[in-house]
Amino acid sequence: MNEQPTLSDLQAWKIEAKTLLHRSTFWGILVAIATFCGGISLASFQEVNWQPWFIITVWFPAPVIVISWLAYRYGRAPLLLPTYSIPITLLLSCAIQFAGNGSADLDLIIILSNIPTFVTVSLIMFWQARHAWVVFVFAVIANIVAIQFRVLPSTESFGSFSFIVPIALGCIALTHYRYTNGRKFFLVNRALNRSNVGLAETNTSLEEAQKELARKNKAVTDSIRYAKRIQTAILPDLEILKNQLPNAFFLYRPKDIVSGDFYWYHQVGEVSMLAVVDCTGHGVPGAFMSLIGANGLTALVVDQKLTDPAQILTRLDAQVSRLLQQNQTQKRLRDGMEMVLCAIDPRKKEITYASAHRPVFQMKGGEMMEHKGSRFPIGDLLGKEKVFENHTITLGPQDVVYLTTDGFADQFGGPEGTKYYKKRFKALLSGVAHLPMDQQLTELEKELDAWQGDTAQMDDITVVGIKL
Repeated sequence: MNEQPTLSDLQAWKIEAKTLLHRSTFWGILVAIATFCGGISLASFQEVNWQPWFIITVWFPAPVIVISWLAYRYGRAPLLLPTYSIPITLLLSCAIQFAGNGSADLDLIIILSNIPTFVTVSLIMFWQARHAWVVFVFAVIANIVAIQFRVLPSTESFGSFSFIVPIALGCIALTHYRYTNGRKFFLVNRALNRSNVGLAETNTSLEEAQKELARKNKAVTDSIRYAKRIQTAILPDLEILKNQLPNAFFLYRPKDIVSGDFYWYHQVGEVSMLAVVDCTGHGVPGAFMSLIGANGLTALVVDQKLTDPAQILTRLDAQVSRLLQQNQTQKRLRDGMEMVLCAIDPRKKEITYASAHRPVFQMKGGEMMEHKGSRFPIGDLLGKEKVFENHTITLGPQDVVYLTTDGFADQFGGPEGTKYYKKRFKALLSGVAHLPMDQQLTELEKELDAWQGDTAQMDDITVVGIKL
């Protein structure tokens, strides 16, 4: 991590370094005492002449270290006093023993006694390398002085000490490595902990935001579901449709909870007024347009008693344009609906229809025919005068008429992930037209499910089949 330590990090490191030095000093004291005991044991094996000066030099470090530790513990001295007392007293003891030793056999033992001091400084004591350098300099001075005051001849003394110097320097390097890496590790951990805290806070914020979004989404979904109840109320009752149009089927699949597609029905005397409508968009925007379209049809057919499809589309177009404030001075809008409105007369076996940008398919004599209507949608301002015309279809006993929106033909799927397309859709209708109407519905649903597979539904889908 390249993050620079903060002032708080550095202050925390000072506290941590002091804690580590405190612990290492305590363990250093234990090692020092063990070293003294080991030195006494070695001296016993060598049958040392336990003169008073030797006893004093062996034992004096212990009380000095203990006293300095107690002074620190009771707040009478800084921590460095007992810390320094460990290597200093050890080195001083070795130097005095070497100077006063009268037996050459003990020289090597005394010289080797310096090594635990440097090992203690490098492996146990956790402090900066400058303190190790102080100990090293003291060791050099103490041993030089010891050689000068040595009782026995010291012609080889310098050579005896020389091999300890590389060990001491290596221990100093190790001390530096331990301290700097300990500091780096501590600061990196602090930065990581700070990042983790930040991530935890971010996660908490995200969780709260997610919960809030879930609450809002539920509220929106509940509202949309309620809107579906309203939209469902404008759809004709299927039982009534079956009674009035016994040879008909209705395939209706909204893409979302609410739909931009809808079908509308009203009986006027012996004539059945049936519309299949595809509003701009789908979901909530399409549902709003569907309410506008359904209310407009109800007002024109039910309230004003109109039965002429072309006249109804013309007036509905004017109402929608006026309601959406579409005029020549505004930016061109694309809000509107495509639809087919039929006046079905079962007695005459005729269907009179007017179309706003939707075709009517007729299966007649084994041939699928496509009747095109007006190329203008309802409400969409194109800057041209709209003309909606009536067209009459006479149906034979086996003829079937299909009214559809573009959702089925535009659905993606199949092995290539392509659209179903109108050509394939017309072929599908031709293939099922000879079947009873309820079986036609079943076959269309099977084909749609097989084609769509795991692909998301692209648009609202409505297909109505009528046989007279």
